[in-house]
Amino acid sequence: MKKSKTSSVAKNKWNAKAYDSVLINFKKGQKSPIAEYAKKKGMSLNGYINYLIKIDMGDEYPNPDNIEMTSIEK
Repeated sequence: MKKSKTSSVAKNKWNAKAYDSVLINFKKGQKSPIAEYAKKKGMSLNGYINYLIKIDMGDEYPNPDNIEMTSIEK
C-alpha cells in the first residue's frame, strides 16, 4: 500500500515536534553487528543506544517532563 504524501507530512511534523534527532556515524562494517546485538537483547539500534546512554548517565539522565522549555520552543 502506497503512503500518502499527507500522512508522511503529518508524521514528519509530529516527529519534529516530539523528538530531537542525532546523526551517529559508525565505521563501515560496525553498524550491522551492533544492530544485531541490540536485536538479540530485544531492542532496536536506537533503543539500545538510548539504553546505554541512560545507564551511563544514571541520575543525570534528563527527564523530558522536568526540562524547562526555552521561550523559542514555547
